[in-house]
Amino acid sequence: MSGLSTFRGGTRTGFGFNFQNAPANITGGLGGSRPIMTCDPTLPRSQRTFERQFKTECIAPPGPLTDPNDTLYQGTGKGAGTLDVWTNLGYVNHDLTLFKNFRHGRRNLQVRVEAYNVLNTSQYQGVDTTATFDFNTGAQTNANFGRVNSVRNNSERVIQLGLRFTF
Repeated sequence: MSGLSTFRGGTRTGFGFNFQNAPANITGGLGGSRPIMTCDPTLPRSQRTFERQFKTECIAPPGPLTDPNDTLYQGTGKGAGTLDVWTNLGYVNHDLTLFKNFRHGRRNLQVRVEAYNVLNTSQYQGVDTTATFDFNTGAQTNANFGRVNSVRNNSERVIQLGLRFTF
């Protein structure tokens, strides 16, 4: 019997934004390239669901930057965007191999059973971290913001059987 277990923590990431219903002459943000963090977006693991991985209400549209030394935009306080303020999803996987050798003189028959993702756990990898704000009201309009939006390749359980005969 042999096995391999992989435990990988999530990567730190930030939040992006865009506007809906913006006038044609507005091409960027309103004084900043990052949304404003109004609170800590981290949810305890016990409160995370497929639909809600972080507190979406903590992300507000950017406003005019009045003080270039304001820690809100400098990363020492509540900044976001290119700053890494939230830990994305991690990864846990278990693979297992069972094999038995049957010897008869110089001949050998090996029977193998290999299972990948043996516990059959779903391996989610992507979360929508781009907020969409209505330009006129500042309200969030992206229904998928904060939701899991992709699954790792080959996240289902795979079992394969093998025979090896040597003589």
